Amino acid sequence: MIPVRLNLKNFMSYEDPPPLDFTAFQMACICGNNGHGKSAVIDAITWALWGEGRKASIEKKPDEGLLKIGKTEMMVEFTFDMEGDRYRVIRQYSKSGKTAKTILEFEVFSSEKGEFTNLTQKNMSQTQEKIIEHLRMGYETFINSSVILQGRADEFAIKKASERKQLLCDILGLSKYDELSMLAREKYKESNIRMEFVEEEKNRLEKELLEKENVEERLKNIKDDLQNLNKEIDNTEKELIVMREKKSTLSAIMNQIEGIEKQIVREESSIKDMKKQKIQLQEEMKLTEKILQEEEVILKNHNLYEELIKQDALMYEKNKKITSLKQKKMSTESKINQGKNELSSEINVIKEKINSIKVQLKETLKVIDLKEDIEDGFNKLKALENQEKEIEKKFKLQKNLEDLRIKLEKSISEKEGGLKIELATLHKREEEYDIQILKKENIIKQIETLKEEINHMETLEKEKERVILKGTEEQSKTTRMKEQIKEIEKKLEEERQKWMNISKSKDSNCPLCDAPFDEKRKKQTLGKIKKEGEAKKEEINRLVKEIETSKKETHSIKEEYKRLEGEIKKLHPKKSILAQKQVELENCNKASLLKEEIKAKMQKINKILEEKHYAGEEIKKQKEIEEKLILLDYSEEKVQNIKGEKEKWDKYRQEKIKLDIATENRDKLSLELPLLENTLKEKEEILTKEEFSLEFKKELQEITRELEELNFSQEEHNTIRDQLKKLNKIPTQMVYLNNAKKQYPLMVEKHKGLSDNLKEKEDLLITLINEKEHKTLLIEELPSLCEIIPQKESLLYGLRLRANDLTGEKGNLENMFEEHKKVEEILKKFEKEFEEKGKDREIYRILSKAFGKDGIQSLIIQNCIPEIETAANDILSRLTDNRIHIALELQRDKKSGGLKDTLDIKISDESGTRDYELYSGGEAFRTNFSLRVALAKLMARRSGTKLRTLIIDEGFGTQDSEGIEQLVEALQEISKDFDKILVITHMESLKNMFPTRIEVTKSPTYGSVFKVIG
Repeated sequence: MIPVRLNLKNFMSYEDPPPLDFTAFQMACICGNNGHGKSAVIDAITWALWGEGRKASIEKKPDEGLLKIGKTEMMVEFTFDMEGDRYRVIRQYSKSGKTAKTILEFEVFSSEKGEFTNLTQKNMSQTQEKIIEHLRMGYETFINSSVILQGRADEFAIKKASERKQLLCDILGLSKYDELSMLAREKYKESNIRMEFVEEEKNRLEKELLEKENVEERLKNIKDDLQNLNKEIDNTEKELIVMREKKSTLSAIMNQIEGIEKQIVREESSIKDMKKQKIQLQEEMKLTEKILQEEEVILKNHNLYEELIKQDALMYEKNKKITSLKQKKMSTESKINQGKNELSSEINVIKEKINSIKVQLKETLKVIDLKEDIEDGFNKLKALENQEKEIEKKFKLQKNLEDLRIKLEKSISEKEGGLKIELATLHKREEEYDIQILKKENIIKQIETLKEEINHMETLEKEKERVILKGTEEQSKTTRMKEQIKEIEKKLEEERQKWMNISKSKDSNCPLCDAPFDEKRKKQTLGKIKKEGEAKKEEINRLVKEIETSKKETHSIKEEYKRLEGEIKKLHPKKSILAQKQVELENCNKASLLKEEIKAKMQKINKILEEKHYAGEEIKKQKEIEEKLILLDYSEEKVQNIKGEKEKWDKYRQEKIKLDIATENRDKLSLELPLLENTLKEKEEILTKEEFSLEFKKELQEITRELEELNFSQEEHNTIRDQLKKLNKIPTQMVYLNNAKKQYPLMVEKHKGLSDNLKEKEDLLITLINEKEHKTLLIEELPSLCEIIPQKESLLYGLRLRANDLTGEKGNLENMFEEHKKVEEILKKFEKEFEEKGKDREIYRILSKAFGKDGIQSLIIQNCIPEIETAANDILSRLTDNRIHIALELQRDKKSGGLKDTLDIKISDESGTRDYELYSGGEAFRTNFSLRVALAKLMARRSGTKLRTLIIDEGFGTQDSEGIEQLVEALQEISKDFDKILVITHMESLKNMFPTRIEVTKSPTYGSVFKVIG
């Protein structure tokens, strides 16, 4: 991951600074006073990528703690490159009351579209997983590899040996092997438990199979009984079918009789109803004949009623029209009065406007009288303003020229200083190469000695492998013999049981095989069993002695292994020292060539400094600026005089505005006043002559005329309504009369039909009674059948129950038979599984040991130690003129004897080997720094990423001036391993040693800002 651009808003001490562009440099220092926000740059990057950063111990998330005080929302936009692609992450946080919200966006730059395209997922957690997937590292990996945090450079060195080894295990990710070892142990236990279960199930299933023969015999007998019973059931069912058919026929006749009886009841009821209908119809015919006789009187009254209805409707329409005209008259009179009032209001408004215009004209003329003085003062003010603008232009030009001059001076100084620093650095390197060249012969001798010691160590390694193989064979041999003993003991127990059974048996047959068994044969059998038992016991004793011998041999092998391991451990650091010496020899070989290159570079730089060719263009521009500043005639005194004079005439600015407005208003008001006076005269004349609302007055006259023409009498209308009330029953009588005319012929016809139907019903009733008597004679046999059939059915039911019982028993026995077959199959599977689980158990036992601390984990740590030592010593040799070297030891001798697992740091210099705590602060920091960078490289490689960026936060305060120079040189040397190096510091002496620096300043008003210089 290589930073490209960082944009902040309301993040910690930053409010809205300009973006930080990382592409402008490869190595830079971030400098500024403490508390100004230098380390916040790291927090901004980690918060954008992982939502992590500095936080209080009581906080779960850092979001609120990173928000600038007094603000409610913050944002970090971070752009970075990763393996040829460019990505951008935008994380925003806002807070409203107790509610907080975080938004996360992830984008990748598309070269085809020329813009960023979206990689954001459905929710924030999925988007975070996407970012980690592309980075291939989490927050912990980043801060422990790419970043050396403030106060944490010595985190590895100051820990106890056991803690240090655990930290190395964490860096290497060895916890997964602990999990695998634990998983293997659990699988071993599971296999063991399963084997015990399978063995129990095998014994149970073998007992179940003893019942198989009894089940087969019982099943045959039941099948024979069931065949006989089914024949008896068939005969009984045939007899029942004949009886049921006869009963069904007689039951049908019985049902017919019941149907005839119901029909007789219905017909009798129907005859009774028809007689009632006939009587009721005769009464209705009498009433209808009476209404028809009054037809002439009803028709006469009906004609009178209709005439009165027409007269009432005509009177109602007249009354309705009169009411409408009266309402219209009142509305028209109201509109006439409204017109008069509106005209009066208009006259009053015009009068008020005329008076206002006269007052304005008077005030305007007063201002116009001062026109000459105002214009003269305003012209003087404008002249002073023009002079002020000219001087301001000169001031801006002078300031720009001075800023440019300062910048050029700074650039000249920086280039000269940079060349001097480079010259001093090259001189220092020349001296280092001289020292390396002098050490060459001594290093060659040391390498030869180390190679001899390493060859001896390799011989010991081969011997150790032979001892391990021999020990493994002895352990396997012991395990096999123990299993043989268990098998023999099991057989002994079986022989003992046989002995007990035969000894206690009093039968003439053998209790084991049921063969004929006399006393002589019994003694022979017991003697044979006893002899076999004694032989097995002797075999056990022999195996026990062999196991003891094997244990002694195993103990001897372990002692030999410890001895070889101790010698190898003592020689193991020699490999690391040999690698260091070979690197030193290679450096010595390169030193002569590099020294000549450095001399050529130094001569070139000295020539540039003498002739000042390093800033020719800047010096030329500097002279031109000096000449331009002399030509500028700028005086601060002139500026103050013009400002004082301008204040005296500034009042004429407002006076001029008033004059312009007054001139414009005078002409406008002079034209408007005569027009308003003419309008007032016209309105007053209309009011006096009452020439307003003429249309409404004409409408009022027309309404009055229509009211007079209408001839309406309320008394006459009331008389008509009284007559209508007296005749209100006439419409109903008319309806009755019309219905009577229609219904009477129908009533006559209906009366005739009822008489005919009644005669037919009485004849049908006689026929039904005769049929009932005939069918009753046919069903006399039905009661005896009803008694016999249930008895036969009961017998059949009993037979079927017996058949069902036998069928059920037969099914159960068949199921048992099938189950026995399945049991045999299951037993075979269990026997196979028991064998397989035994193999699995042994595999998991081996894996548990292999994944443990003394297995693969130990090998991985041993392989990584030389890598860490080489990387750390490579950096440390540059920082200490090759004086100090470190070695990491994984084991040390116990006081009680034997070896103890550890991770000790052995530091050696020209005075010998000392503990880490005895070194000075500067030396300790250089050691810590070397180890920390070595661990960072290892961790990055183990996580599958290349370490492209290195950030160092403070930590240089313990170094003297020479130590600081060496650290900077070391950073320059390792810069080829990184695309970006950032050093955070507040030290003035350190920041000037970097080609680029990012200065961080903090303002009480605008917060922190950063500026890239160089």
